[in-house]
Order: sequence, then C-alpha cells, then structure tokens
Amino acid sequence: MVQDPSLDNAKGGVLSGARDTTVHVWARTSGACMRALRSQRGFVQALAVIPKPRSAQTPTQPGSTLACGATNGKVRLWDHHRGKQLRAWEAHALAVTAVAFTSSKGSGLLVTGGADGLVKAWDARTGACRARCLANHSSSVVALAVVDDGKVFSAAKDGCLRLAEL
Repeated sequence: MVQDPSLDNAKGGVLSGARDTTVHVWARTSGACMRALRSQRGFVQALAVIPKPRSAQTPTQPGSTLACGATNGKVRLWDHHRGKQLRAWEAHALAVTAVAFTSSKGSGLLVTGGADGLVKAWDARTGACRARCLANHSSSVVALAVVDDGKVFSAAKDGCLRLAEL
C-alpha cells in the first residue's frame, strides 16, 4: 500500500495492490474505491509513487507515476490519475518484491528488488536498465530505500542490509 499526496480526498489518495492482479485507488476520507487499474499480469507485490504537484500537471503531462512490481518479474508504470499504463518491462527473473523512486525531480530513476536477490536501477522514462546489479543478496529483497538520490539501501530475507551507490 502507498499514499499519493498529490490526490485530494475526492479523487482518492491511497493505492493498494492485490492478488487479483489489480491496483485500487481509494478515497482517503470515505475508504471508497475510486478506480481499479487492470491489465497487470501476476500478483501485485510492490508499489511506489512519485507524486507530481497539481500545479505541474497539464492535459499532456501525466500526474503522479505509480510503479507496480509483480510476481511475473515485470514492472508496470501507470498514470493512475487517468488509469493509463505508461510502459512495462521485464525487470527480474523472479518476482519484483520492492520498488522505489529516486526523490530528485527529473531524475526518472526507479530502483527494483527481486525474489532473485538482485537490486537494479532503471530509467523510468524508457524502461532501460541503468544498473544490472546494485546489490546481490542470497535471498529475496524485501525492502528498498533511496536516500540522498545516490544511496540505495536494500534489505533481504537473508538478514542483510546492503548499501549501494547509484
């Protein structure tokens, strides 16, 4: 589950992934489901959002970008404001278990962790791999944190916390 602060209460604000392969957008105030994003293949395992301020949104520029990692090893990016899939690519040999965007505006980097133990960096605008192996764990990656737009912390079921530089 992840929150998108760029959405107001009327349009939702909390997003959740499900085993039915959908992502739902929920209203923060009422808890009502505002919309469902379909066409995800594989159970949704990981979500991350990089909000775009309302003032920067235009009809030709998407709102916040949502990254979804799935059990089939794919990452899908969505403009969830419009319910439109932006792109998808094969990210890992096994499930994508963690996703995180870098925080700097315009960097467009997405970091993924997988059940294969690898941590990778991607250009979110194109889906091109920027780093094939930032870290290599002996088991599934369970969490990622990108700090200072250059340091990537990854935690895995092997009990290790690794630090890598972008």
